[in-house]
Amino acid sequence: MKKIFTTISILALLLNSLSAQHSDFYKYKLEFGLGGSSIGMISRKAFKAANIYKNVTPALRAGFFVNMNKSMALGISLTNQSFHAAGRFDTLANATVDINKLNFSINGRYYYINHQSTQLYSNLDFGVSLWTVKTAVSTDVLEKLVNQYVSIGFIANAINKTLDKYNSISGKFDFTLENVQLTILGISKNMGHFGLYGELAIGSPYFILMGLNYKFNTNAYR
Repeated sequence: MKKIFTTISILALLLNSLSAQHSDFYKYKLEFGLGGSSIGMISRKAFKAANIYKNVTPALRAGFFVNMNKSMALGISLTNQSFHAAGRFDTLANATVDINKLNFSINGRYYYINHQSTQLYSNLDFGVSLWTVKTAVSTDVLEKLVNQYVSIGFIANAINKTLDKYNSISGKFDFTLENVQLTILGISKNMGHFGLYGELAIGSPYFILMGLNYKFNTNAYR
């Protein structure tokens, strides 16, 4: 009888332990972060060297992950970053360029550690980036360039009369680029449902990222 009681007690403890582990395992995770990209770093240096006013936003990222088990997760993410430059055009002012990059990625995640309070992982992401480029040049700038470089007077006058009808001339074009990114190391520290996380990566759309996450389960999963 004592052996049976001992066996039942051990089984009860094991079941309780497994139940506790399951409750610690959250199936879904939302992530929101701010990051730095290589293109952002390069553009800042280029604009500064050219004495051009610039405004480069951080890479803004939102992601949603589903844990398949304690080791693997799949997710999707959106990352957006904008660039604005205004400065000199052939020694003359009033030229602007606005660039926006919107990235959509499918993410695979492998957990080296996946505990309730600490997760250590790597990601492999495949995606596509939509680039939108808008340019605007003041017609005052163009008129000065025409007067400076167009030597035939009546042609210059005809061009300038046309330019006088507009304050600026602008253009827009879009293109897409595929991207691959490897998160070398990601770490998340959680207290309950909420946590802080950071990532170091190579590729696009960012190489460093920090943010907040939220873990949760559905009623059906519990």
